[in-house]
Amino acid sequence: ADRIVVGLPRSLSGRPGPAERSTLDEIDELRAVAPEGITIDPYDERFTTVIAERSLVQSGMRRDARKQVVDKVAAAVMLQSYLDAQW
Repeated sequence: ADRIVVGLPRSLSGRPGPAERSTLDEIDELRAVAPEGITIDPYDERFTTVIAERSLVQSGMRRDARKQVVDKVAAAVMLQSYLDAQW
């Protein structure tokens, strides 16, 4: 692995909010301890939870089951979006 992709919780307006600033601080800390040659890429994660939730609803998954996997599915959505944007 040569990179870490970190979800950046941007506000809908696109202006930096407290969550984004906190994440950027964490990214700076991660860069300070990451081995040489590792790239840390922040990537906009807006709407990933909405997309994940809709996908799980369409698949017929019950609400209690969705709650347990929605964050994992949202992370996969964000990563796929990141990869699609690279190529």
